[in-house]
Amino acid sequence: MGSILMATTSIMLCAGLAAVISSTYSVKKPLNNSVFGAHDEFMVAIKYVTVLSVFLFSFLCHTSSIRFISQASILINTPQDPAFVVGPDYVSKLLEKGYLLNTVGYRLFYAALPLLLWIFGPVLVFMCSIVVVTLLYNLDFVFGFGRKNKTMQEIAIATAGAGAGAGSGSGSGSLCIPQLIHSFISSHYPAFSTNPLPKFKMKATHVWHLQLNVKDIIVMSGSRKRPVWIILLVNFVILFLIVAYVYSPTTSAACFIFSSKDCTLIFHKQPPALKVPARELTDGETISQVVISEILRTPPVESNNPKIAFLFLTPGTLPFEALWAKFFQGHEGRFSVYVHASREKPVHKTRYFKGRDIHSESVVWGQISMVDAERRLLAQALLDPDNQQFVLLSESCIPLQNFDYVYNYLMLTNVSFIDCFVDLGPHGSGRYSEHMMPEVEKKDFRKGSQWFALKRQHAIITMADSLYYTKFKYYCKPNMEGRNCYADEHYLPTFFNMIDPGGIANRSVTYVDWSERRWHPKSFKPVDITLEFLKNLTSIDDFIHFTSDSKRVLTGPCTWNGIKRPCYLFARKFYPETLEKLTLLFSNYTTLSV
Repeated sequence: MGSILMATTSIMLCAGLAAVISSTYSVKKPLNNSVFGAHDEFMVAIKYVTVLSVFLFSFLCHTSSIRFISQASILINTPQDPAFVVGPDYVSKLLEKGYLLNTVGYRLFYAALPLLLWIFGPVLVFMCSIVVVTLLYNLDFVFGFGRKNKTMQEIAIATAGAGAGAGSGSGSGSLCIPQLIHSFISSHYPAFSTNPLPKFKMKATHVWHLQLNVKDIIVMSGSRKRPVWIILLVNFVILFLIVAYVYSPTTSAACFIFSSKDCTLIFHKQPPALKVPARELTDGETISQVVISEILRTPPVESNNPKIAFLFLTPGTLPFEALWAKFFQGHEGRFSVYVHASREKPVHKTRYFKGRDIHSESVVWGQISMVDAERRLLAQALLDPDNQQFVLLSESCIPLQNFDYVYNYLMLTNVSFIDCFVDLGPHGSGRYSEHMMPEVEKKDFRKGSQWFALKRQHAIITMADSLYYTKFKYYCKPNMEGRNCYADEHYLPTFFNMIDPGGIANRSVTYVDWSERRWHPKSFKPVDITLEFLKNLTSIDDFIHFTSDSKRVLTGPCTWNGIKRPCYLFARKFYPETLEKLTLLFSNYTTLSV
C-alpha cells in the first residue's frame, strides 16, 4: 500500500509540474529575488527538469517494487513442487528486489522535496532539508532493542537455535518464516512469549521455506554514537548556497548558477573608456561623448513591473489590430501601446489601441521625418518608467511568436536589436557624404533596417543625441549630390556602431524579405499564408543581409545570450487581406518558448 501511495503521489506531482511548465503563467512573477533566489529562464528550466526527473525515477522504483512484491505474494502462497522451476531462492530474490526498490523510491521522493522547493529559492530548501535530513537520520538508524542490548553474535546464536528447532522437518539451514519470527521474539523479548503466534494453516502439505541469513538483519548497537556531523555538513552546504544566492558572485559562470540577480546585466561588458582621439574633438563631440558615456555607465533603474512598449508607425488605421489584440490578450500590465498615424486618424476596434494615439506629424518615406516620428514615439514611451524595451513596428507587421516568448526574449538580454552591417555597394557606403566629417567617417558608415528593439538605455541615448542626428538630417537625404541617402536606414546603425558596438546585436528581430533586391521588400498575399510558411519563419536561426553589391551576401547565426536561437519575433510586409488566415493559424505557429 505504501508503494502504491508513493507511486501515485509521484506521478501526480509529475503531472502538476508538467502543467506548470506548459502554462503561460510565470511562477517567478510574485517572488522577490533577494529572498527567493535566481529565476532567469535557464535556471528555472534546470530546476523543473531536475525535479521532474527525480519524481519520475521515484515513480518507476515504486511501480517496480509493487510488481516484485505482488509477484512474490502470489508465489509464496502456491504449493511447493520440487520439479517446479520457481523455488524459495527465487521468491527470496523477488522480495529483496521489491523492498530495495521501495527503499530507493522513498529516498528519491524525500530528496525531491527540497528540490521542489528549490523552484522558489534557497530559503525554503534550507528549511525543508533540515526536516528531511533529521527525518531520514532517525529512520535510517536503529539504536538497539530497548531494554535488551544484544550483540550480533548473541542474535546469531539465538537465531541459529531457533532455526534448529523450526527447521527439523524441512532440512538444515532453512527457516519457516512464522516460526523464525516467533523464536526471535521469544528469545529477546520474554514478555511476549506468553502470547504465542497462532498456528498457520497452509493450502498444501508442502510449505515455503525461505533462506534467511543473519547478515540480512541489520542491528546497530545502542552504544554507537550518532553521526551529528552529517547534519552539520548538510546545513553548512545549504547555508553556503543561500549566501551565494543573496550576494553576487564575482564570475559570470557562478552568477548564472547561484545569483539572485540578472547576470546579463551584472557581467555585461562595460563601455570602453574614452580613447585618446587621433584628432582634436569638436565641442559638440566632446559634449556628446560625455553624456553618452555617463548614460552607458549608469546602471539601469530596475522596475517592479517591466513592460515592453510597442511603437506602431502607421499612415492610418492598423489592418492587423485584431491579430495584435489576440497577441496581447491575457498579458495586461506587461506592455504599452503607442500609435503614430502620419496621414489620417486611425479607427480602433479593440481596447488595447483605443486612446493610445500620440501627437503625430506628416511622414515622408526616405526623409528625416521618418526618424523624427521614431523619436516622437520613443519620447512618449519613455515617460512611463516601467517601459524597459521599445519595439518599432509598422502597419504591415505581424507577431511570429506568442507574447511570453517575445517578453522573455527581449527582457532577459542586455543588448538592443538594431540591424547593422557594412554595405560596400552603391546603396551602402556609396550614400556617404563627406559633409558628415569629421564626426562621422566613411569607415563608420553603416546600413540596416529601421525596425528596432531598443533597451531603455539606448532609447534615452537616442533622445539625448543631437550632434549625429543633425549630421544625418542635413547630409543624408534623397537627391543630395546625386545620391539617395535615407536617414532611417543609416542613422541608428551608424550611431550605435560608433558609440556602443558591443551593446547591439547587429540584427533585427523583424523579418523582412529583401531577396528580390528591389526598392521595397517582398509583400505576402493570402495565397502565401500557410502553416508551413509561418512555421518556417519562426524557426529561422540565421540572418541574411543582402547588400547592394549583388555578389555579396552577409550571413551569420542568430545568438541570444550566447545561445543560437530563432531570429525573428515579428515579420512584415503582409497585405491586409491575410488577416483572416493569420488569425486562424495564430495559435498554431506561435508555440515556441524561451
